[in-house]
Amino acid sequence: MSFAIEQIPISSATQRRWKTFELANNLPEEVLGHQDLIIALWEQSYFAERVCHLYPNLVNELVSISAESKFDLQSELETVALKAKHEDEFKQQLRAFRNKHLLFICWKDLILQADVYQVLKELSAVADACLITAETWYRDILIERYGEPITASGEVAHLVVVALGKLGGNELNFSSDIDIMFCFSGSGNTTGDRAISNQEFFLQLAQRIIKSLSEITAYGFVYRVDCRLRPFGESGPLVVNFNHLEDYLHLHGREWERYAYIKARVIVGTQDDHKSFSKIVSSFVYRRYVDFGVIHTLREMKDLIAQQELVKGNTDNIKLGLGGIREIEFIIQFFQLVHGGIYSSLQTHSLVDAYKEAALSGCLSPQEVKKLLNAYEFHRRVENRIQMRNDEQTHTIPDEKGGLKLLAVSMGFMDATEFKEKLQSHLNNVEQLFSQIRSDHKKEVSKQSIYDECWKKLIALNSDEEFDSSSISEINDARHICEKLKQLVDSPAFRAQDEVSRQRLKSFMPVFLSHLEHSDSPGLVIDRLSLLLQNILRRSAYLVLLYENQDVLKQLITVTSCSPWIASHITSSPLLMDDLVATAEEEFELTKEQIWQQFENEVLTHSDLEYEAILERVRFFKHAYELHVACADVQNKLPIMKVSDQLTWIAEVIVDGCVKYLEKRFDPEMTGNLAVIAFGKLGGIELSYGSDLDLVYISKNPKETSYPQDAKIPYVVKITKFAQKLTQMLTLQTVSGQLYEVDTRLRPDGVSGAIVPPFNFVENYYETRCWTWELQALVRTRCIAGSSEVIHKFNQMREKIICKPRDEKELALEVSEMRAKMLETKRSKSKDIFHLKNDQGGITDIEFMVQYAVLANACKDNALCEYSDNVRLLERLAYGGFLPIKMAAEITDIYCQFR
Repeated sequence: MSFAIEQIPISSATQRRWKTFELANNLPEEVLGHQDLIIALWEQSYFAERVCHLYPNLVNELVSISAESKFDLQSELETVALKAKHEDEFKQQLRAFRNKHLLFICWKDLILQADVYQVLKELSAVADACLITAETWYRDILIERYGEPITASGEVAHLVVVALGKLGGNELNFSSDIDIMFCFSGSGNTTGDRAISNQEFFLQLAQRIIKSLSEITAYGFVYRVDCRLRPFGESGPLVVNFNHLEDYLHLHGREWERYAYIKARVIVGTQDDHKSFSKIVSSFVYRRYVDFGVIHTLREMKDLIAQQELVKGNTDNIKLGLGGIREIEFIIQFFQLVHGGIYSSLQTHSLVDAYKEAALSGCLSPQEVKKLLNAYEFHRRVENRIQMRNDEQTHTIPDEKGGLKLLAVSMGFMDATEFKEKLQSHLNNVEQLFSQIRSDHKKEVSKQSIYDECWKKLIALNSDEEFDSSSISEINDARHICEKLKQLVDSPAFRAQDEVSRQRLKSFMPVFLSHLEHSDSPGLVIDRLSLLLQNILRRSAYLVLLYENQDVLKQLITVTSCSPWIASHITSSPLLMDDLVATAEEEFELTKEQIWQQFENEVLTHSDLEYEAILERVRFFKHAYELHVACADVQNKLPIMKVSDQLTWIAEVIVDGCVKYLEKRFDPEMTGNLAVIAFGKLGGIELSYGSDLDLVYISKNPKETSYPQDAKIPYVVKITKFAQKLTQMLTLQTVSGQLYEVDTRLRPDGVSGAIVPPFNFVENYYETRCWTWELQALVRTRCIAGSSEVIHKFNQMREKIICKPRDEKELALEVSEMRAKMLETKRSKSKDIFHLKNDQGGITDIEFMVQYAVLANACKDNALCEYSDNVRLLERLAYGGFLPIKMAAEITDIYCQFR
C-alpha cells in the first residue's frame, strides 16, 4: 500500500467551496502553494472544512505543520483560557482550542499520514489539557466563593480527575466520549465565610467541569463526558473521596469494573494523589495469584455486545463487531487480569505496551502479538478517519454511497474491494485468536467428571424415577443429597430457566458437589442451601459468582453448616453473597469508624434518593454487616465480647446515621436538638443477633434552642414528630424486613410520659422520683447519637445520680424485690428447661448483682460511671476492692459462657 495525494478523488462541489473560501480570505502565497493538500483535506473531512471557515487564520498555520510537529498544549491553552474575563469567554476558548488542534490532527493523519499511535496520543493530550485547565479555572472561582477545601488533618484537599477507557490509555479516538471519574483526597470543610463541606465543594467543581466541556454552544462542544463508571454508577455520588472509593471497590467492585480500571489514569491531582489512587486501584484490579475466574465476565461481556450489534444490524462495526477493536482490547485485558498479579510488567495503561509484555512473558507468541497489533493499528486508523469525516461518534464502515471508495483510497488502497479484503483479513485474525482464548480457558476450575456425569443423569430423569446415588458415594449422605437435587430439578424455578441460566447451572453444580465432598455435614448443608439454590436460578449471575470465586463457595458451605440463621439470611437476600467475598479474605474485626465510613458511603451520600430507597439501603447495610459478624462468630474468629462490640457498633452507626439523614432531608430546623440514649443491651455494648433497641429520646430545653418560640408549630410538636420519624425508620417493615424492634418505655414516666422529654424534666425526674429499677437501668446507659450539648449534660447528670450515697441494705432489699417480681412472670415454666437469661442463676441475676454493686459503691469510686457493660464493670469493681478478684473473674467467666 502507498498513499498519493493525487489519488484522492476531488468533487467539483469541494473545488467550488474552496474557491469561495479563497476569494473571501486574503490567503498568502504559502497557503495557495498547498491548496491541493487543503482541498484533499476538505474532501475527506467536512469537520476540517467547517473549522477552516470558523477560524480562517488557522489555514496559515496548517500548511507549516509537519507530521512530527509538537505543541505545548497545556501551556498554550492556559495562556489564553485562564485570561478569560467571564465564563462564556472561557468556554469559547476551550472550543476554539479543541477545534484548532483537532484540525491539525486531521491534517497530520489524512494528509501527512502520521503514525497512528502518535495521533491517538495527541488526541488524548488535547482532552487532558482541556480537563486540567477547566479544573484550574473553576477551582479558583469556587475558592474565592467558599474558601480553600481543607481535610480533617489540616491539609489542602484536591479534586482528582481520573481518565478511564481510551483516554486513560492515552488512546483516544477522534470523536470519542471521555470516560472520567471524580475523586477527592479527604473529607473536611472549606475555610471561607460561606464554608461548605469538601464533598459539596468538589461536587460543584465536577459539575462545572462537565458542563464546560459538554455544553453545546455556537462554537460546538468540547467533549461528551461519561461518568457512569464511578462507584454505584448513575445512582452513586458524582464525586467520592478515596476512603469511599477503596471501600466500594473492596466490598462492591464487580468483575467488569476490574476491566474498566485497568486503564484508570490520574489526569488532575498531586503526586500523593497519584500514589494513593494507584495503590487503591491496583489491589482491586490485580490478584496476587493467577486469576482464571475473569474469563466468564470476558465472554459474557463480549457476547452481549455481539448480540446487541447483531440486533442493531451493525455487522460492519469496526469497534464492536467480530474481530473489531473491542475484541483486541478484551484479549490483552484478559491476560492483564489473569497474569497481572504475577507479572507486574503487564500492569500498564497502554494496550501496545501490554501486548509487548504479553509476548515477553509467554502469554502470547510474538507472531500472535504481531497479528493483533497490525489489526489494531489498521482498525484505529479506519475508526479515526470515519469519525474525521464529520466529527461524529460512529464506528460503522461506510457503504459505496457513504464514501467507501474515498476511505479506501485514503487508507492507501486502489479501490474498495482491496480495502475490504484487507479489513476482513484483520477481522478474521482477531476473531480466531479471541475464540481460541475463550476455548483454551473454559476449564478454569478443575472438576471431577464423575460429578458432571451425576448432574447430567439427574436432569435427564423422569419425575417418578429414582436416582442411583452410588456414583457419588464419596460424599457422605449421598442418597439424601441426590433427593434434594432431584427436588431442585423438579422445581418450577428450574423449569423456568433460560438457556444461559441452564448452562451456568451445568458449570456450577459439579463444582458445588466437589466442595460438598469435603464438608463435615453435606446433608445439613444441602438442606439449608436448597432454597437458596432455587432462588438464584432466577438470578443466575450468582451461580457465576460462586463458580468463579471458589473461596466464596467454600465460605458459604462452611458458615451455613454452622448456622441455619446465616443460611436463612442469605436465602432471603442472595445479594449478600457478594459480602462473603470480603468475609473470606479480609480481617473480621472492623472499627466503629470503618463501619461509619461505609454507612456514609452507602447511605448518606445517596440521601437525595427517595425515602423508600434509603430505607432499603439502610436495611441492606445492616444485613450485610451482621452477616460479616456472624461468619466470624461461627468460625470462632471473634470472641463473644468482640461479636457484641461489632453488633453494637452496627446499631449505633445506623441510629446515628438515621438521625443525620433526617436532620438533612426532613427537618433541618431540628438539627442538634435531639439526643438518643441507649439503655439495656445496646447501652451495655452487649447487643446480640435480633436484639431490641431500648432507646430514650431527650431534647434540648425549649428556651435553649434557636427554634422561634412564636412559630406556628410548637417546638415540642416538631421534636416529637422528628423522634417518631426516627422510630419509623428503625422499625418500619419493608420488603427487606425490619431493622430493629425499638422499645422507648424506659423514658421518664414510661408509656404515659412524653416521647421526647426536655433535659430539665429528665434531670428533675431522676433526682426526685425515679424508681430503683430505673437507677439500675441508668447504669447501662450510653449516649449514642444526636445533640452534643444534650449528651454532655446527660453524662454529667448520669454520673451525679449514680454516684449519690445510698443505704446499701435498703438498696439490696429493693433490688431483690424487683428481681423476685421478674421471676414470677419471666422464669421458665418447665423444670427441665433452664432459661439462660431469666431463670435463677442466669444472665439477669449477674446483671442485677453488678448494678447493685455499682449503685452501692460509685459514691466511693466515680470511675464506675465510665462503663456501662458488665464485663468492664466487674473488672472495675474488683480493681476498686468492692468484689474479690477471684469472684469477679468467676462471674465474668460464667457471664461470657452464658452469652
